[in-house]
Amino acid sequence: MKKNMVWKITALALMLVLLPSALFAAGAAEKSVVVGAKNFTEQYITGEIVALMLENEGFEVDRRFGMTSFTLRQAQIAGQVDISNDYTGTGWTSYLEQEEVIRDDAGLFEAVRDMDLAENNLVWTNRMDLNNTYALAVTEEFADQHGLATLEDLAALANENPDLLQYAVEYEFYDRPDGFFMMAEEYGIEVDSGDVRTMDLGLTYDAIQRGDVNVSMVFSTDGNLIDYDLVVLEDTRFFFPIYNLCNVIRKDTLEAHPEIEDILAPMVTLLDQETMTELNYRVDGMDEEPEDVAYQFLADNGLL
Repeated sequence: MKKNMVWKITALALMLVLLPSALFAAGAAEKSVVVGAKNFTEQYITGEIVALMLENEGFEVDRRFGMTSFTLRQAQIAGQVDISNDYTGTGWTSYLEQEEVIRDDAGLFEAVRDMDLAENNLVWTNRMDLNNTYALAVTEEFADQHGLATLEDLAALANENPDLLQYAVEYEFYDRPDGFFMMAEEYGIEVDSGDVRTMDLGLTYDAIQRGDVNVSMVFSTDGNLIDYDLVVLEDTRFFFPIYNLCNVIRKDTLEAHPEIEDILAPMVTLLDQETMTELNYRVDGMDEEPEDVAYQFLADNGLL
């Protein structure tokens, strides 16, 4: 047999051996995504949950965590991030700059979903039953002592005892036109500005624990609620914006990998208000790492 014929046969055999590997490598390279997250506990945990669920299904995941809301938003619009978790209230008021107040959680989700898809090719999906919004909280002892469960109960107490209540609120919530004083007006709470102390959010918990104040502004899924034994007062008039957590996926990413939506769908049934608060507490109150909390959560639920 001639040498050139031997070379051709050998080359052909080698190509047949290498071709499946090359095709597999190309497919693996294509099955890669960038997952982004913001710079607070809940986002680190849920970002890691997304990343782990996708890796479990064979995706290569690049984690880009720790961004501000608008940095993450711009990165996703620019195609630098494929998937994030974001909040309907943030999408509606901050990103899409809408002033209409939508107090129905499903209606708000649909409005954000439709507008962001049309304008920015971002798909909002898998809306979760957790609402990380502003809230007012009191200690369990204070709630039991005064029979407090709702903001309407707080209004009644404030108006019966004008000098009793002292409030700790975060700076932005104090200054916002739709913040503390508008909330007080909505509920008919008589409050003097001298009764309201402004401070960084983390300090509001310390202030109520020390007894410097008896009402504190919080976020409704904050793990510190457990650590400080606080009771969130129900917003019966739905004053505070709705911040349901959703998966946000670039349209082109979802078209390339439509299975992503179903892979992440278990987050809808597993992540509710109480569960998210407990996961946040494990990081903020028990000093566990977000990635460890996310992994254990998924393992406990049979998803890893």
